[in-house]
Amino acid sequence: MTIDPNTLPPRHDDGDPRGVLCFQAPLPRELQNAEDSTQAADRERTYGLGTRFTRPATTTEVELLTALGFVDYRGEPPTAETMTTVSWVTTGVRRRTWPGLSVPEPTPAPPAIIIPPTPAPEPAPTPDPAPEPDPTTDPTIESEIPS
Repeated sequence: MTIDPNTLPPRHDDGDPRGVLCFQAPLPRELQNAEDSTQAADRERTYGLGTRFTRPATTTEVELLTALGFVDYRGEPPTAETMTTVSWVTTGVRRRTWPGLSVPEPTPAPPAIIIPPTPAPEPAPTPDPAPEPDPTTDPTIESEIPS
């Protein structure tokens, strides 16, 4: 199953004690059910393993981490071999971490080259119209004035 990151609710800040898979609203039903089951299983594990232990990442954790852009040191997304470190901060607060994963640093976009628009060429000058001939000074014009 591939998770569309746009279908996930916003995450809490990176400083949240519960870790990076901590969302501000419930996940889609199938994912939320899987996460709730994992939390219950992690609670059961504390009876035999204590309040801090490492276990393989669940399929849902791998899918969520992948959708959020987490990668290993080679730039590869999490796999079934990814390990989850679980610690109980308090009796009700579980923290999950993935020490081998990180969010990739975004590659900065190259600076935009701004090319100013080329100004439109000046319109060709329109020639001045020829002056009207003056009948009193131009001998080529026949006068309509009777002599």
